Amino acid sequence: MKKILVLFSFFLVVLACKKEPSNERQSTEVCYSQKELCDKKYNEVCFLGAHNAFNYKGPFAFPNQNISIVKQLERGVRCFLIDIYKEGDQLILYHSFKPLGFQTAETVFGGLKTYMEAHPEDVVTLIIQNDVSVSDLGNFYRSFGLELIAYIHDDAKGWPTLGEMVKSGRRLVSMVESGDGGLASNPFILEGYDYMFENEYEHTNLSDFDCNENRGSGGKRELYLLNHWIGGIGDEEGAKKVNKYDFLSNQAKDCMTQKGRIINFIALDFVDLGDGLKVVNEINGVE
Repeated sequence: MKKILVLFSFFLVVLACKKEPSNERQSTEVCYSQKELCDKKYNEVCFLGAHNAFNYKGPFAFPNQNISIVKQLERGVRCFLIDIYKEGDQLILYHSFKPLGFQTAETVFGGLKTYMEAHPEDVVTLIIQNDVSVSDLGNFYRSFGLELIAYIHDDAKGWPTLGEMVKSGRRLVSMVESGDGGLASNPFILEGYDYMFENEYEHTNLSDFDCNENRGSGGKRELYLLNHWIGGIGDEEGAKKVNKYDFLSNQAKDCMTQKGRIINFIALDFVDLGDGLKVVNEINGVE
């Protein structure tokens, strides 16, 4: 009898300590790895970006990055500028010339998808220089299961908060540079420059960096891309200079002051070098 009472008491203690699972995700949501950003709208947040993100040392002869997209994700990069082409029935990624190196879309998006499945709190953006039709890209998304996590924009409602995107599961924003008739049947792919504007992207010298506008100036201007790299091909030594805190922070502050709005994407070459994430966090007002 004594043993039964002891076991019963233990059972009651376990029940008292056990917490029922909650539907509320506010305590675990971090929204781009920062819980302070959950209540901010997508177009009110700055994301660290990588220019020619797929073009990294190893598979490619003239890289713009030192590390792969998955490793960039691990370092806090959440916006990726990529180039997609079609060869036969296959989508491939390369920069300018395929003989300099290429990867299949399955390889690149496979790593991205695996990471996002393991990190359901993160919102990711793709800015795609597409030499393929939107229909081809949409078909690839469906075949790969990406349309299940792809964000669908509602112009009437505007941009959701990061918390709302995390809760819905639709956390992959995809914008193409060249839209076509396939946009209507693929609502998870956006005509990028309808919503986004950017500065110039050709910088040969440090003195070339300014806030002059390039593509997207005639659109809705709801998102702001800062192209911040030097040289026509990847320049690692130049990246060490332009990615340093003082240079990058001053450039970002100047452009935000001139345009009167936050920068949403800061795209860098060799994003693992310098202080890109520090500047992004500063813009977002988080540690």
